[in-house]
Order: sequence, then C-alpha cells, then structure tokens
Amino acid sequence: MKNVFSIFVAILLTSCFSNTSEENKSIPKKKATVSKRQENSVIFQVQGNLNYNDLLKKAAEAKKQLLLYFTAYTARSTAEMEDYILQNEAIIQRLKNDFIFVPLHLDNREELPKKEWFYSEIKKKEIKTVGSKYSHWQVEKFKTNAQPFYVILDAKGNKVKDLIYTKDFSKINDFFLRTE
Repeated sequence: MKNVFSIFVAILLTSCFSNTSEENKSIPKKKATVSKRQENSVIFQVQGNLNYNDLLKKAAEAKKQLLLYFTAYTARSTAEMEDYILQNEAIIQRLKNDFIFVPLHLDNREELPKKEWFYSEIKKKEIKTVGSKYSHWQVEKFKTNAQPFYVILDAKGNKVKDLIYTKDFSKINDFFLRTE
C-alpha cells in the first residue's frame, strides 16, 4: 500500500510540474540574452577608494571632462535614473567616449586605510569608509548631499554643470547630450 501511495504522489507531482500540457506547449522558450541594461551597466561599477586629484589628472591627460556620479546602492531614485540612462544608447556612448565617468557610492562600507581617516567638520564625525569620504567630498565641493547627483567638471575641477534626481527626460537628455 505504501508503494502504491508513493507512485500516486510521484505521478501527481510530475503532472503538476511538468511542461507537457497542451497549453504550455504553445509558449515559446526564450533564449538567454544579455539585456542592454546588463550590457551597459559596467559603466556604473564600483571603482574602490579613489583620489579626487588623481581623477582630475586622469581627465586632463585624456582631454575629457570628469563626470562624477554620487549615488547609493539603496537609493531607489538612482536606480530609476540609471534605468533610463542605460536604455539610451546616445547617453551611453557619451559616457563611454566623452567623459571620465566615475560612480561614487556614498553607502560604500569599504574601510579606508587608517592613514586616510580624518575628522570632517562638515559631517561632524571621523571619516573611516570610502562612502563617507565621497559624501564629504560631495558636501564640501558641491554643497549638496543629494543622490543621484551628477556633476561635470573641467580639468581644473571647476563645475561645468550638474543634475540632481529628475523624471524629466528632456532635462536628463539635455544634461548628458548637450556639450558645454
């Protein structure tokens, strides 16, 4: 009796979870493909503990403007803007070809080397993590703590223009696609 019950359960489970019914046969199987967002998302990858002056030097040597992107892993608004940007091929090409593009994650918990720790008068605390360092830079240099925050700098570190969170696609396109 135990074997009969086991066979019954096996048949029942097989029929419930198999893809052999007539209605399932008409569903085309999707091939695994890399989406545009996945393909382009490499430009948003974390780059570790960066030095502001080294970034300016790199931009000057490349004869490009520096585009800093202050972001956070957990900020929904940054993900919304990234989704739009990653689907816009013209913006992607500008980011790849015309700028030194640097994402700076303010919630990056990677610890700074102890010799780089410092007390921030702005933040009123000791800065010990990469993300806190970037947050300090943002407030010190640009007087904002918004995410997302994009800022284009010339080779001397002068602000050319900036953009905070918006759902206005014309503002996003204007910021990324119009040359200053």
